[in-house]
Amino acid sequence: MARFTLCECGNKIPQATKGPMRLKCDACRRHVRKNAIVSLPTNYDVSKAEGKIVDQVRASLVAVNKVDTPEGALALYVAAMLDKGGHTAQGAAALARELRQTMIVVTAGAVSSDDPVDELRRRRNGA
Repeated sequence: MARFTLCECGNKIPQATKGPMRLKCDACRRHVRKNAIVSLPTNYDVSKAEGKIVDQVRASLVAVNKVDTPEGALALYVAAMLDKGGHTAQGAAALARELRQTMIVVTAGAVSSDDPVDELRRRRNGA
């Protein structure tokens, strides 16, 4: 004879003959899924992204003239994901690490656009 108990939502919970007693039905029980597939937006327009981190990244990319590169778009996308929030501490740390690495790649070897006065001073000094 099968044993059943009722979940707080009213559904029947079949009980096993061995092991601990189940308190919630399958619909109410939170599943911790390992290797879960996370769906990310594929039609995201990074040029319209807003947020504190996005603004700082965009300013850095403009300074090195790399906004319209694939690496620049990736940096803006990761920054927008960080600004959006809703991550666990591990997820936020992984996004921050990826943003840091992307910014290192983007700014490697790039000459920043200096102030016009600095450029004139450099020309005057012959450097």
